[in-house]
Amino acid sequence: ATATATATATATASTPTRPIVTITSLQSQLLRFELRGPKAGLILSRVLQPTTHHSAPSSSSPLSSSSSSDQLHNTNTNTNTTTSGEAWRLVSGLRSAASLPSGTSIGLTVSDPRLFTPLRSSHLPTKPVTSSYDASKLIEKWDSACAQVARSGLWDADRRSSLSTPIAVGEVSKLRNTPPSVSASKLPPVDIILVAQNGGLSRGYGSGWDVIVPAGWGSAFWTPFVLAGARAIGLRDHMGSLTEQGQLNFPQEWPDTAAGKEQARSNHMKLETLYKRRPPSKRPNYDLLDSPHPFSPAWDTLFQPGSDIYVLRGGRTRSVVAHESASHPSALVHVTVRMVSRGRPLPHSMICTATEEDHQTCR
Repeated sequence: ATATATATATATASTPTRPIVTITSLQSQLLRFELRGPKAGLILSRVLQPTTHHSAPSSSSPLSSSSSSDQLHNTNTNTNTTTSGEAWRLVSGLRSAASLPSGTSIGLTVSDPRLFTPLRSSHLPTKPVTSSYDASKLIEKWDSACAQVARSGLWDADRRSSLSTPIAVGEVSKLRNTPPSVSASKLPPVDIILVAQNGGLSRGYGSGWDVIVPAGWGSAFWTPFVLAGARAIGLRDHMGSLTEQGQLNFPQEWPDTAAGKEQARSNHMKLETLYKRRPPSKRPNYDLLDSPHPFSPAWDTLFQPGSDIYVLRGGRTRSVVAHESASHPSALVHVTVRMVSRGRPLPHSMICTATEEDHQTCR
């Protein structure tokens, strides 16, 4: 499950330049799938069938508008705006979602994916299914032509509540062989949000799409994704993929957050318990190995006692470290360690400052 929040801003008479921001947590109301790889768009294009019916947010929704995405005109009209379905048709066949800015969102209303679930897993084509020229033209004018495609009925509480319980699988199976007009009338469409992720490296490695669906629709999307060609991975493989991309894995690699600290304490207790179960002759002696913190990183030992430790993040991190490091005496910086020979560092290994001899050896 994913914790998503909506924000509304209302200006008051006393503070016209300082709007009041209200954040509402949608935890346990939405689910998120992460599809990564060059064929993520092709898999989604097989499973997702946009409908002409669109459930726009109501007037009481924080993100409501007088017009929904499907009320917009096509790119060929004089308004130069694009519907969410048309935008998705053009970008779904791209070789990589890295062609779009990370975080680009498309709100869609799709038919129940179980209606189009293939009976068995099948292979995907290796070539894009849409014209790269048309997609490139759309990306160039995305800000103006696709200003409304991110709107979705998922931001409306009433709409989310109506989608919380999908129709039973047996009823869907009976409708698979009926005409599309009949099945569409008996199966209401579902609102989803697609979020482009460009990965952390060049050439699109790790890029793909996040699919946000209403709570209760997990299995309704999971099975079609797998049968359409997606492969499920575990948390360890997911962490390895993030490491290769140079991205941080939450919460393990966010030590300055409450979730990161709690995760570190939990891992410490688990590893220490497993260590003490072994007899002394069958476990490493960390005192002799000069490893005082083998179960969790002791960041507080790097700074003065009582320091408020935090992590520098963002595009200016390198510049801050080079020119303003003295003003951040309690800051940590995320780095990537690459081995110059065989082997790999184990978790919680100590990394020491390289000596001049080490530099000569690595040249």
